[in-house]
Amino acid sequence: MGNRVDFSFAIGMIRRNAALLAFPVLSAAIVAVVSLVLLAPIGLQVATQVADGVEDPTVSPVAIVLLVIAFLVNACVVAFFSGALTSEALVVVRGGRASVGHGLSVAFGRMLPLFAWGLVTATVGLILQAIRERAGAIGALVSFFGGLAWGIATLFVLPVVIVEGHYPVTAVKRSIAILRTLFGPEAALGSLRRVWGYGIGYLVVVFGGVLLGVALIALGVVTAGNGSTVLGVPAIVAGVIVFGLVAIVSTALGAMVSAVLYVYATEHTTPSGVDGELLERGLAAR
Repeated sequence: MGNRVDFSFAIGMIRRNAALLAFPVLSAAIVAVVSLVLLAPIGLQVATQVADGVEDPTVSPVAIVLLVIAFLVNACVVAFFSGALTSEALVVVRGGRASVGHGLSVAFGRMLPLFAWGLVTATVGLILQAIRERAGAIGALVSFFGGLAWGIATLFVLPVVIVEGHYPVTAVKRSIAILRTLFGPEAALGSLRRVWGYGIGYLVVVFGGVLLGVALIALGVVTAGNGSTVLGVPAIVAGVIVFGLVAIVSTALGAMVSAVLYVYATEHTTPSGVDGELLERGLAAR
């Protein structure tokens, strides 16, 4: 394996601390409820226009306001539960046991910086989306690499917010500083080369699950198209469930890896089962 660090150990940590998986589930459930409550009037308005024979349905200014509110509220909800997940990932890395109650308590204590971070991520996402839609192929490339750079630069923002209580601007600066501590002065681009070999278990879970989900949905569509809904519908439902599980597990894995690296960089310790010397050889760019 050389100097590459295999973070598949994070899967074992999550298996022993299933409470970590509760946070993505709670986040998705609340996002669904918020979306249903705030966006239902828009759907009803459009459906009514379609039923009345309107060829080009429109939405009212009030509906647009509701759409913006739903988007921002959901961004804050996701940030809140991501913070709770990060809190418990840090607990696990330090040798403790994950607890839903403790994670929510910590997130409530950091609610304002977490909400601020949610608004920042929503804004950046909208900017990247606008670039992708309005600048053609070049815009798609700029959006992709911009999103990649943003993801790397903000890798440690949530641990910084949870542990140190910083607001977004300071948290991003601190995240970049931690990144430089781990990967050396060339951090941003040089880290890509090293990170590539680290998430073997993560990649297996994500891509394996995505392929399985796609295969199930494709099988269901083909089967249902041939008139066999008895087999087709369950296959489609199973595919959707697989995608949901992949999203939940991959979110927990990402939080765990970020927590391990944060603790290693700031406290110079590694969790049980992780080879500290190998981690140092694999990460250090000295």
